[in-house]
Amino acid sequence: MKRLLGRGVSLEEVRSEFDAQIAQVANHGLTMSHLDGHQHLHMAPGIRAVVGDLARKWRIPAIRYPVEAVRPYMLKDPRHWPRMAQMLSLNSFCWLAPADDAARPDHFAGFYFGGRLSKRHLLTALTALPARGTCELMCHPGLSDPESPYRSWNYHWQDEHDALTDPDVARFLHDRGIALISYRDLRAAGC
Repeated sequence: MKRLLGRGVSLEEVRSEFDAQIAQVANHGLTMSHLDGHQHLHMAPGIRAVVGDLARKWRIPAIRYPVEAVRPYMLKDPRHWPRMAQMLSLNSFCWLAPADDAARPDHFAGFYFGGRLSKRHLLTALTALPARGTCELMCHPGLSDPESPYRSWNYHWQDEHDALTDPDVARFLHDRGIALISYRDLRAAGC
């Protein structure tokens, strides 16, 4: 980000690389439902315009828009305020980006609990969701792997997997009338 903001990144090189990656997927006969970027890089100033152009070029209907609203539960533990500061920085990049050039869910959740989305945290986030609209839940489920090259991230992959497959969470979703959809379903939902 420091290099990008200091104009040390060529947006034409970014465009060329992203275009090549999208072409590789398309050349394998896959239809893309949306674009996003690792660590939300696709929302960075300058890069988001490139992503929007490529979405139009390749007729990809949606782009992840990871603005997570500040919720009261986020203010309770000062140890997690640095994560909230990161979230607010990401939100500011999103607010600067075009908002109407691609489909997207109405709401987003999961950045604040990123890497630590336990059952308790998942139910907390789900309880705080607005009653109407669509919401993308960002999560990182996986299996425990002590040899993972990403273990330094300290993500709790298995806990997130277990939370997402927990019967109590399934009951919660059912009782609240929350339907699980994918990016492919956004147009049908009116997004």
